[in-house]
Amino acid sequence: LLKKVYRESYLKADWIILKLVLPYGISTMDLIRYFYLNHIHQKNFLFIGLKDKYALSIQYLLINRKYEKKILKLLERKDIKIETIGYIDRSLVTKNMLEKNLFIVKVYNPPPIDFVKELLCKYNPNFFPNYFGYQRFGKNFLNHIIGEYMLLEGDINSHIERYEEKAIFDILSSYGVDRTITLENILRKIPKYMIKFYINSFQSYIFNRLISKRIGYNYPLDKCIKGDYYLDYFNDLNKFIIKVATLHINPLNKPWAPLIGYGYIPKITRLSDRLYMEILPKLGVILEKFKKLYKMGLLIRSNFRPITLNVNSLSLVTYNNFNDEWITLNFKLGRGMYATILLREIFKPLRPNT
Repeated sequence: LLKKVYRESYLKADWIILKLVLPYGISTMDLIRYFYLNHIHQKNFLFIGLKDKYALSIQYLLINRKYEKKILKLLERKDIKIETIGYIDRSLVTKNMLEKNLFIVKVYNPPPIDFVKELLCKYNPNFFPNYFGYQRFGKNFLNHIIGEYMLLEGDINSHIERYEEKAIFDILSSYGVDRTITLENILRKIPKYMIKFYINSFQSYIFNRLISKRIGYNYPLDKCIKGDYYLDYFNDLNKFIIKVATLHINPLNKPWAPLIGYGYIPKITRLSDRLYMEILPKLGVILEKFKKLYKMGLLIRSNFRPITLNVNSLSLVTYNNFNDEWITLNFKLGRGMYATILLREIFKPLRPNT
């Protein structure tokens, strides 16, 4: 599913595209840390997408040809299967190269298949909320709070338990950061890619709060209303152009929303911004912190994300083998979307509170 933008000419291209098969138990972040510990700077490699460790995953990796032998040797030590896909000029390398992800998921002891089929007929999966998945927040659901600590320099409004606070400071102290948390101290002690990872998790948490707030106000997820951001698929320039819905709304346009970050400027006339104006003060978020980080050499951008999932080619296959029964789901999701969220919406109890 990688866009075919790489060149066939081996001599002219300075980067290599690799296709990795990550075994169960190895995530993209594990490999990033592994490269970092072996003194490979992040400017010399780029993973397309973040893969979870609790799955067998296909991971695309782009590397600087100068580090080809070293990186291949490191990957072989992890028993990772490697296939060279092609070659590419550095100027063409971008995280937007991945368009979709293909998932094959086996669900054991599922609800009756007729119930699942009826649910999918009644509720279009493309109208399900595009939450960031659980894995975005870490095994103990602390990643976003660590990001909050970092961004707000320890001055946070989130209620956390004592054991959570201890776990957070144990992680920070492992990098040599004491309880005096400042952005200057953090940038001196913690690798930038890890700071970005944690603050990105905090951005994701706030975006999830935005979707929940939208649902709480009974605003539609599947169509734009006045003041919504949307992606103009039909512009003449064939470019990524975000617009704001007015009175004349194309029903084909689906709502998008910004993630807060550097460059985000809220406006009262825009629906998502009004919702953020309710959320951010309660968390004590000061947008100027992103500008401060940028001036210190770390850019954490604001960008846009669709409010609903983009699901394609969804199919179900049922199996019944004596006492064992399972469903296999095949589907494609847009870049940055989480299969765990789709599965939760399909298989969650009718009455979750019970």
